[in-house]
Formats: sequence, structure tokens, C-alpha cells
Amino acid sequence: MLTLCATTVNSTHVLGGSPWYRESEIEGFNWSTVAPSTQLRWHDCYESYRCARLQVPLDWSNSSNANTVAIALTKVPARVSHDDPTFAGSILINPGGPGGSGTDEVIWGGYGMRDNIIDSEDKHFEVIGFDPRGVHHTTPSVSCFGSEWDRQVWQYRNWAVGQLDSSKNALNVKWASYESFANLCAQSEIAKFEDGTNMHQFVSTALTARDMVAIIDALQEETDTAGESHKANPVDQSVLARVKKPALLNYWGFSYGTYLGNTFASLFPDRIGRMVLDGNVDPQDYTVTGWLTNLFDNNKNLHWFYYACFHAGPKCALFDGETESLFDLEKKMSRLLERLSEDPLPVVHDGAADLVTYYDMTNLIHGAAYAPLYFWPDVAQVAHDLLNDNGTSITKYLKDLQVPQGPEPTNPEPPTNAADDKITLKLRNDSLPYPPDYPGGLESAVSILCGDGEPLTSLTKHDWQLRLSHLKNQSLIAGPFWAAIPFACQHWPASIRPSEHNRFTGPFVSKLADYDERGSPLLFIGSTADPVTPLRNAIENSKRHEGSRVLTQDTPGHCAGPVNPSQCTFEVIRRFFADGRLPEEGKVCLGDRSAWDDL
Repeated sequence: MLTLCATTVNSTHVLGGSPWYRESEIEGFNWSTVAPSTQLRWHDCYESYRCARLQVPLDWSNSSNANTVAIALTKVPARVSHDDPTFAGSILINPGGPGGSGTDEVIWGGYGMRDNIIDSEDKHFEVIGFDPRGVHHTTPSVSCFGSEWDRQVWQYRNWAVGQLDSSKNALNVKWASYESFANLCAQSEIAKFEDGTNMHQFVSTALTARDMVAIIDALQEETDTAGESHKANPVDQSVLARVKKPALLNYWGFSYGTYLGNTFASLFPDRIGRMVLDGNVDPQDYTVTGWLTNLFDNNKNLHWFYYACFHAGPKCALFDGETESLFDLEKKMSRLLERLSEDPLPVVHDGAADLVTYYDMTNLIHGAAYAPLYFWPDVAQVAHDLLNDNGTSITKYLKDLQVPQGPEPTNPEPPTNAADDKITLKLRNDSLPYPPDYPGGLESAVSILCGDGEPLTSLTKHDWQLRLSHLKNQSLIAGPFWAAIPFACQHWPASIRPSEHNRFTGPFVSKLADYDERGSPLLFIGSTADPVTPLRNAIENSKRHEGSRVLTQDTPGHCAGPVNPSQCTFEVIRRFFADGRLPEEGKVCLGDRSAWDDL
């Protein structure tokens, strides 16, 4: 979908995560050994982390429903104890999606975020990732397929059709494919409780926002208990309960995580602590299942690729002695795409016969746009080689590209090279394997986004052709990928949608008068050439939350987080979490480097 953009460069795909899921990749901890509890009971996990499962009601609005959800949380502990005067609390992380795993995000990059971005000399935080309802380790699951093999077969058949405009019959085939998928989810018993209640109806963002209140309340109870246990004369608990102030949320949300954060701020303004919303979704568009306002800056991102390549000179493989301007690079890429559209390139690699298609190359370009520092040099190399009828350099991506995917990059592990190591080595945990997609990621993403938005079952095939045309006018390359996202909702049945009282459709606003005196106005962050969450979204969202401020990062890439690093941005975030200081009006931060810079 909107992908994850914190410290990982992976994604949860609306049209299917990588079927090459490897469940044993991150070994050494079994979540089923942790009993869900209404209090946080932390267990050692994944080497140096702490894990817990918080039990919350299935339906916050209906106390007669006895079913529950177990929210999975993974914590990077603070560098000081809870009773230390420099302990500043907890920061919750959501990496995006919908369907992105906060537990995976923290396992891969939580220590780096804490040590290199969040903590200051006199303020120390613990960083917590959680899996929202229906996501990864949170239970019950919303999986629909009877086995991972069944899911892979459906995904491959769906992928083989290409995009909605790949052929005359592509839309017709996908129409039927997603109808079968929706029917399966409606009929599947996997997501049902013993009383017949279906978990698909209870994974809305509004319910997850309410779960976040329960999380911060449990965290505060834990901190208060720890503080009292160290006192010589503990305060009587009945007295403490009368004077205790409500817990506030410290939060860093990326991409879809900004929609979750926006929802929380609008529903619970009195619980706002310090919230950073990075890579902003248009909430009005999202709640009507539009997905029509994301690509306004997509072409800026592509033009930045040509600009960076041209100024890198021979370091960029697409640059040669005949390159006189960045427009020459653009012409080369256009020529390559036109050729692949008409004549896919046959390739032999690793004992296999394969081919490179227009779909493969545009998918690579679109995926690389999320994290240019990682992937633009490879895009240039692949393009150069394909122009010379050499498909060798793209073969390492073919397995990842040729899976049924949504409009995000697949799930490639960030390349390990000298430049990359210097950029992100401190921001990620290389002692654990790169987190793969997880079984059921497809169902998780579709169930959340289709349930959050308005039904689309009344749309016709002609309506979808108009949507596709609208998005291709914004971005010829990304448009077909993006049109495919809400297409998954075309047949999503009413029987597994959330009830209206468990959805939130706005208004997405907050007033300072409703904030706790300890809370701070929101910090919105937007990048000038974000391929899928344009800067304008951050600006518009800020207008609706009184006192908030927008920080602009002048870089390409999705979100301004660790994947697209800027020490200037990191310092703003560090100060904000430490004492609530917002950047000055109009603050612009530059990126630390270009994709081809030597470090």
C-alpha cells in the first residue's frame, strides 16, 4: 500500500506480499508463549528486546461482546531505568501500511532510532512498536486462505495478468480474481470467533486508535508502579489514583501511520503528548477509498532521479559521453520503456529462462522512488544494461519483482555496500535477519483499508478505467500501480466491513484548548519529492490542527525518516520529543547526501 518508510525498505502489499515468506528468518522467540494480559508483562525476546501482548476488548463500543484482541508489542528499553530523572517516557512507532508491522520495525531499527535520532543528553526514551489489529503477531489473524500455498497460487495468477491496463482483458480478469478473493474472506472460518463474530469487522483504524489509549494507559501504570516500588514510603494507591494525570501519547507515525496518528489526535486530543506525522496521507481521500491524491509529486521524484544522475556524471551508469543534459537521460529511459512494452527482453539466469517486461522495469522504478539512496544507482545500472540488451543486472530483482504486488517496492533487503553501511548501519540491527513479509499481510492490508473507506461495490468497470486515466495523468509510471490499491475493495462484502460506529471519517481536527497542559501541537513532516504522499498533504493536515507546524525536507523519497536521512531533520525531531519545541515557520531541511555521493 503506502509501504513502510521508517528504517526498513519493505512493504505490505495490498495486492499481495512476497509469497517467498520464510517464517524461520527471525528465530528464537515464539509469541504464543506470551499469555495476553490486561497489564503489560514483558518477556525477553529477539536477543535484546522485550515483548508483550496486551489484551483489549474486541469492540470498545459494546461491552456485552466478550471477545478480545491480543496486541503484540516489542520494546527497545530505555538506556536508563524508569525511575531515573532522565527517563522521558515511551514513543510508539507505526511504520505504515496499512498492515505494516511495528514489531518488525522496532526489531530492525528501534535501537538505531533511539540512539541516533530520538534520545538527547538529558532525555531518554523507550521505543515501542506494536502490530495493529489484524497485523502479523497481533491475534486473532484476519487470514483468509487455508494455506500459504493457496495464497501464493492466487497471487501468482493475479500477478501474471500485470496491471489494470496491461492488456485488453486485464481489468476483466482482475475483476473476477478479486471477486473470488472477497468471497473467500467472507466465507473463511479462520478469522471467526467461536460465537461467529468475524475479526475482519474489527480492524478499523478507529479501533486501533482506541487500542493506543489502552497501550499508553498500561505503560503509565507500569511506570507509576516502578516509581512507587523504589520509594521508601510508597504513596497509598487510592491517593495516587486521585492525583494521577492521564497518560499522553508520544508517537512517530510514517505514511499510513500518519492517518492513524491523525485519527488518534482527532478522537483523543486530550491524550496528545508529542506526535510526529511523517509522509502524510490525505485523510479525506483515504476515508472515501479514493486514493486519487497521492501522486501529485511523483513526477518530481522521477525528475530528481534524472537530475541526480546527470550531476553524478560517470558515477551514474545511465550517463555516458553523449549525455549533454538531464533530458537526454529522460529520453533514454523513455526509449527503454517503449522498447520493453513492445518487445520484452528474454533473459537466462541461474539456470532459469526468464524475461524482462515493461511491468518489471516500471515496478523497479516505482519501488526505488521510495528509498532513492538505496536503489537509484541500481535503477541506472539496470536501465543502462537493458538498453544494451543485457539483462544480467536485473536478474537479482526478478524474483522480487515477479510476485503479485501492490504499488510499493517488493521486500528487497537493502544492499550492503560501503555507502549504504555509512548511511544506515547505526540505524538498523544487522545482527537479526531483514524482516520478510508475513503470511496474511495481503488480507490485513485489504481488510483495514477497505473497512476504513467507503464501499466501492457500486463502481463499474468504466468507472475504474476513468480512475486509472486520472492517476496516469498524475504519473504515467505510478498511476497503474496506484489504481490497483482500491481495486481490491471493489467486491469487499458488507458482511465483513466494520459497523459505522467503529469507523471514523472526520473531522480530522484538534484544538489546543482540548489538549492537556503537558501536550504539544503536532509536528508534520513532508518531503518535496515524495512519490506517494505529497508535501501538500502535510500542509493541509497542519491547517486543521491548531498550533501545529510543518517541517519540509527537501529530498526525494517516501517520508523523511531514517531511510532518507537528514541530520537537520533528526535534530528537529530530537528537540521536539525532548521538550516539545517546534521548528520555526517555513523550516526546510536538506538531505545528507545524494544517491551517488561518496561517503
